Amino acid sequence: MARFDKRLPYVNAFLTYAQNDPAKARQDLAIGGGIVSVLALAPMVGITAGVALSNPGPGIIAGFLTLIAGGWAVNVLRKRQGKPRNEAERAKIQAHHSSKPFQALRGRNRLHREVDASVLQLLEASAYHWSRVQAALNGPIWNAPDIGAHWAGVRQQAQLAADTAMSELMTMAASAIGLPQRDRDVEAKGVMKDFFDLEITEALNNLKTLAASDWTEYAHKSAHSEHIVRGGMAVAERLRHLADEVEGAQSSLSSTPGAAPVEYSSSQTLDAVLSELKAVKQAEDELRVQQGDSSS
Repeated sequence: MARFDKRLPYVNAFLTYAQNDPAKARQDLAIGGGIVSVLALAPMVGITAGVALSNPGPGIIAGFLTLIAGGWAVNVLRKRQGKPRNEAERAKIQAHHSSKPFQALRGRNRLHREVDASVLQLLEASAYHWSRVQAALNGPIWNAPDIGAHWAGVRQQAQLAADTAMSELMTMAASAIGLPQRDRDVEAKGVMKDFFDLEITEALNNLKTLAASDWTEYAHKSAHSEHIVRGGMAVAERLRHLADEVEGAQSSLSSTPGAAPVEYSSSQTLDAVLSELKAVKQAEDELRVQQGDSSS
């Protein structure tokens, strides 16, 4: 296998993008604020009721009922805030959940050790094309104020398609996680033991072998890797095409309004956006030909 950068800059870029769940952040804020409000309100209701009735008993009951009602309200708010607000946020949440196993490995600096190297190479290549989509969609051309409603819809669908593709690949790749069959640290300790035991010739040979070894030789080797790579290549290839089309469409962007964007299921999104971008390109090519014929 060809060497590739074990620092995995593009996989890490996607993991950074996906590390936060926007709905979870809203839930945490709602729960925290709700609990503080209920705990502050219940004693006030109880004291007010007790003073008004000149009897602490009803005040205690009123405060207790306020706690129950407040807890119910906080739970309703938590569920409401936990729902995705749109398809783009749904894709971001999906990306967060699909990347969790890889987030944990990254936190322990074990991505390059506990993920099959061939699967990791597929993820790195795919994340590279995902980053190309991000760079284009977050650039000034795709975010121009006069881009038009249709192109703004295409932009949203392209972002959704890219996120969904990476989520699918992460989900597929999760079964290629495991402990490595070889450990460089253990082998290095064996070489040092040979030196201490004065087995100099064998120690030097083993040291040369260790120094020449590629890091992928010490990565986990999964029995599922061939199946994952074969299935993931189709998704990765469509992601590459999406990046090509998104970058290529920058020269074609205009404020001409078009039809409203159509919502697609996650399995259709990549192909649908690609078809949309290719159709626009084809229409513009035909228009240029017609203009050339009319001028001649």
